Amino acid sequence: MAFKNLREMFDKLNESGEKYVVLRNWDNLPDKADLGPHGDLDLLVANKDAVVALLKGKATTSTPNRVQFKIDIGNSFQMVDVRFLGDDYYPSSWELKMLCDRIMHPQGFYIPNPQDYFWSLLYHAVIHKPTIAEDYQNKLRGMSYAMYPWLVDYLRFDRPDLLISLILGQGYNIVQPTDKTVFFNKRFVPLEFGGDIE
Repeated sequence: MAFKNLREMFDKLNESGEKYVVLRNWDNLPDKADLGPHGDLDLLVANKDAVVALLKGKATTSTPNRVQFKIDIGNSFQMVDVRFLGDDYYPSSWELKMLCDRIMHPQGFYIPNPQDYFWSLLYHAVIHKPTIAEDYQNKLRGMSYAMYPWLVDYLRFDRPDLLISLILGQGYNIVQPTDKTVFFNKRFVPLEFGGDIE
């Protein structure tokens, strides 16, 4: 049976006690899943199998380690990527931190705390994408003015190598996701983290 809407889906997740966060692009949730050019709803969860079963998710492909599921919502559906603890989408210790330090969004779903959100969005934009989307640039620039004024001059979106240095300087490692459909920007990643830079 389908969820009536996304709000009901999040209510079910919250009642279950399963740890999750919506990683990004939540501006219109839960009333509208207008995720724009970024497509799927991205969740990070502690227990993938439990969450997929709870949401009655249907795998969209048989590709190994692919974590995209179709969730029935009303007369339609929502595509959801269910990232999970230990999948190397982000370093495992950071994934655990995001789940432990999550906060409740006023609309009734969990999101990363502001610091984890900023750094995970920067990581995603630089490591998981071949180019940094303009809306991510604008969001990161706005957040840095509010949270990290010292960082504003260093947010050089034309210099992914510099941005990766900022990420590493914050103590975050870089890992290659087990889901091989996720882009891994090796051109700017140091060799020690699986990239091409010596």
